[in-house]
Amino acid sequence: MTTTNPRTKELAAIHVAKRDLRLTDEEYRDILFVVARVKSASDLDHAGRRLVLDHFRSRGALGGKSWKRTPDDPMLNKLKSLWLELHTAGRVNHVDGLDAWVKRTTRVSSPRWLNSKQMTTCIEALKKWLKR
Repeated sequence: MTTTNPRTKELAAIHVAKRDLRLTDEEYRDILFVVARVKSASDLDHAGRRLVLDHFRSRGALGGKSWKRTPDDPMLNKLKSLWLELHTAGRVNHVDGLDAWVKRTTRVSSPRWLNSKQMTTCIEALKKWLKR
């Protein structure tokens, strides 16, 4: 049975994109909240579904061009470098705590998913932390 209901088709596309991007449930829900301020795709209205689909396309799902940060991304390396400086200076206890700090700060589960604005905010926050 096929459906012509646009909502059903868009929700199916969102779930296909989640699978294509190999997102965990936590990462997926983080993205839904950051992009559309909902915790479940079923809570999305038409505009929210379009925003989420556009977001997933920007990351390479559904034929879009990906911009997921790679390990050699300069901004990601800067963020990691600042975190390591904080750890070396004794300002943070766990060298591997960057992901947790990013999640508390931005509600995004990993630095590799930060957009440029979020990444800049995190980098500047760590710079200020180092100066204190």
